[in-house]
Amino acid sequence: MTIQKELNQTIKAHLESIEIIRQKLNDLIMNLPDNPKIHRLSDKVNCFVLRFKDLGNNWSPFFHDFKLQYKMLVEIIDSTDAIHVNQKLEDIIEKESYFKDDHTYKFNPAVIEHLTSIYGGSGYVGKRIMPACVEMS
Repeated sequence: MTIQKELNQTIKAHLESIEIIRQKLNDLIMNLPDNPKIHRLSDKVNCFVLRFKDLGNNWSPFFHDFKLQYKMLVEIIDSTDAIHVNQKLEDIIEKESYFKDDHTYKFNPAVIEHLTSIYGGSGYVGKRIMPACVEMS
């Protein structure tokens, strides 16, 4: 086997591993709990009822729709180069927001807590750890 063939096979194997890890992380995020303060009216993601007293200081539907926020996190992960995913998630957790298309999306603190719980618990920022879903052998 030539060096070039061996290198191509190694790169392909690593890319496949990265995609497996990315998919596991996405699956974990999409299976995080929904906002217990809302009542969904149907199977549609964007149709729910929330009591006025639970609105707090943020009346944005996005802020209260955990499933929509999880979907955005998955889209961010999928659109980010693998080498930068860790930093991107750390930035989102630290700032509790994400800037895209001239708009800042504010994540609910409970969503940040859920993300932190699968991403390694408290005190992780800057430590460059692997998500809890990844078992290295």
